[in-house]
Amino acid sequence: MKLFASAALAVLLVGAATGCSGDSDITVPTDRITVTPAVTAATLSMGASTDIFVTVTRPVGYTGRLELFAENLPAGVTGVFSPPTLEADATVSTLTLTATAGATAGDGAMLIRASGTGLESQTATVTLSVGGDGVPVSFLLSVTPSAVFVAPGASASATVSIDRTGGFNGPVALQVSGFPAGITAAVSPGSTSSNSATISILTDATVPGGSYTGTVTAQGAAAGVQTTSFTVTIVPAIRQ
Repeated sequence: MKLFASAALAVLLVGAATGCSGDSDITVPTDRITVTPAVTAATLSMGASTDIFVTVTRPVGYTGRLELFAENLPAGVTGVFSPPTLEADATVSTLTLTATAGATAGDGAMLIRASGTGLESQTATVTLSVGGDGVPVSFLLSVTPSAVFVAPGASASATVSIDRTGGFNGPVALQVSGFPAGITAAVSPGSTSSNSATISILTDATVPGGSYTGTVTAQGAAAGVQTTSFTVTIVPAIRQ
């Protein structure tokens, strides 16, 4: 009986010293690279190219370089990252996939790998479909109105139109960039399979007057990247 009591006491002492308990609420720190492609599936026509945005999140405090690789590509398909190496302050790279006219047709799982010194490499999977007659599907972007006028501290909106061609009906990821501090522009939804989305524009009360240009960037899983621009002009508020 004393032996069992001593063993139980030892277990309790070890648990107290290490901070362990019977609960399962142990928090594991996030110390891995996270690889997030903008799309999970892409279609590539023979003799054509397509781009995929790839975002890489670093472990907290890690400032080393991250190397990017495209793996498990079918014969006749190449993948090139720009940039191929992410420095300490960089998080996004563009993967350009190019298929020759004689590329192997079919579906497969492509791997996007990120690695850094002292870190375990991590991958993300993108389903890649190679086929077609060499004429890539596509789409065009436009913003209405292309010139938005808004007073300081006020809000406005615009519509992004997606004109699809070549039978493209896949999702399109959208983002707005280029505006200075004091002007916030967000597109909703951020990814859509429809033909339009809404840009919500909000200005600070202290934003200086003038015209500012923003860029809408859209990526279609099978249709590459398209951009268009629009302006936001800050005008004096009308006083009653």
